[in-house]
Amino acid sequence: MSNEISTASLPMPRITISELALRNFFAFDFQTRYKILSKLKQVLEEDISYENERQEELNRCETLVQLGASNLMILSTLSNVIEESDIQAIRRKLNISASGRIKSIPQKERYEIYRLWQSIIQNNSGCLKDEYECWIVLADYYPNRTIGELHKAVRSVEQQIQMEARQ
Repeated sequence: MSNEISTASLPMPRITISELALRNFFAFDFQTRYKILSKLKQVLEEDISYENERQEELNRCETLVQLGASNLMILSTLSNVIEESDIQAIRRKLNISASGRIKSIPQKERYEIYRLWQSIIQNNSGCLKDEYECWIVLADYYPNRTIGELHKAVRSVEQQIQMEARQ
C-alpha cells in the first residue's frame, strides 16, 4: 500500500508519511494533529484488514490446490485478492503442478454429486460462510475424487440443466 495519506478532509495539501516525519508534527494545532493521526490509524487498519483477508484466502487457495482444484475453480471460488500468480507460487511451494485436463465422472455419478451439492447449499446456508466451505464439505463425501473433478461434475450438470431449460 502506498505511504500517501489522503487528507481530503484536512485543510492542508496531500502529504506523505516521510514528509510528515520531517516536519515538526507538533507545530500543527491539536485538531489537525488529531485528524492526521486518525487518518493514519484508518489507513493502517485498512491495510491490516486487507493483509488478513489476503492471508486467509492464500490459506484457502493452498487447501484447494492440495485437494486437486483447477486454477479456474480457485479463481472463481475465492475472492478477488487471489491472482493466478499466487496459485502458481503455491503450486511451486507444494510441488503440485496444474492437473491439466480434469478426469470426467460418469453421468450417473455426476447427477448424484450435483444432488448432494444442492443439498449442501440448501441445508447449510445459515452456517456456511461461502462457496469455499461448501466445496470442502462436498469433498469430504468423496475422498477418492479431487475437488476439481467434483467442481467439473457440478458445473457440467448445471450447464446441462440450463441447456434443457432453454429448449
